[in-house]
Amino acid sequence: MLPSCPYCRRELPKEPNASQTDCPYCGGVLQVALSAVAPILLPPATVQTHMVRGIKAAKAGQYQLAVSELTQALRLEPDSAKNLNNRGYALSACQQYNRAIADFDRAIELDPTFAAAWNNRGLARIALGDFARAITDFDTALQLDPKMTLAHLNRGMSLAALANYPDAIADFDHVVQAQPRQPNAYHNRAFSRTALGEFDTALADYSTAIPLRPEFAVSWYNRGFVQTLLGDYPAALADYDAAIERDPTMWHARYQRADLHRICGRIADAVTDFDATIVLRPAFLPAWLHRGECHLSGAQNAAAIADFTAVIQLAPDQPIGYKNRGLARMASSDVGGAIEDFTNAIRRDAHYAEAYHQRGLAYRLLGDAEKSHADLTEARRLNPHGVDEVNDSPHG
Repeated sequence: MLPSCPYCRRELPKEPNASQTDCPYCGGVLQVALSAVAPILLPPATVQTHMVRGIKAAKAGQYQLAVSELTQALRLEPDSAKNLNNRGYALSACQQYNRAIADFDRAIELDPTFAAAWNNRGLARIALGDFARAITDFDTALQLDPKMTLAHLNRGMSLAALANYPDAIADFDHVVQAQPRQPNAYHNRAFSRTALGEFDTALADYSTAIPLRPEFAVSWYNRGFVQTLLGDYPAALADYDAAIERDPTMWHARYQRADLHRICGRIADAVTDFDATIVLRPAFLPAWLHRGECHLSGAQNAAAIADFTAVIQLAPDQPIGYKNRGLARMASSDVGGAIEDFTNAIRRDAHYAEAYHQRGLAYRLLGDAEKSHADLTEARRLNPHGVDEVNDSPHG
């Protein structure tokens, strides 16, 4: 017969490999001999014991254990706003946001002045994309505790997510003034300034954030993007290098570096980075498109056709893949196939001047002067300044 818990008198489950466990029913602490016959009794765990264990587990990143311990604490004291808030925090870390919000709701109901619970509920709502209600929670947290810098930071991020960049910057300003070495404030303020076109001040903020948290790849990437917008390509490439070094899976940085290599004429380097981008993000159309353009510029026509075919498969309703594949087929002397692709591009965009222009040139190669003239005329009508002048008279 299995032993019973001396506290609740329930029969204990058999755990022959356990050296110590809590009673699964009442939380009383038992030290079980390997024979599972004669438990050595320890005093039952208290609310404080479970709370301390839960907090320690959360600090160690053991969030499921934290939830378990804090649940034990709440069984013993169901109306503890503090432990409801603590468990809600751990549940959020486990990405169980709705359960977390339920805990924060109850904590706030029990103690409406509990600023941390308002702030933490706002964070859970950010994770669910509910930015408007998150802002309301942060507003309340700040009314209760005007010195809660974290609530300013969180509200700023929510405001930025709703494209309210001026108010977001005001919140980040407050954080920077209160905590001059807070990298998140500089990083997020830089993001908002970039969105407003304030590239110089954004660059300064990223340059402050990076030394404060040099391992954060996103700041390096974002600064590289700003450097790109400012036209400082060498500095941008160096930042993309640093971002990729810190996070080799960051496909955005691979793609941006590839595009800069392409713009600078370093086609082989561009293709290498486009290759990596496609491995990391196979459905990212621009990588296929630009790699195809690189292949085409290097007379790698078969590879270009394959890439533009992938573009068509990813976006069959878009004309760009057909037009570009038509160009690659023209370069491969497949004029009939090129005309078919240009026609498909025009079917998808009847105002696509470049497709008319290229089809007109293809018809000329086939000796169909009338169709060539019609297409080249339409191309000039659609875009009078964007099509090269050619002698397209049907009668020479």
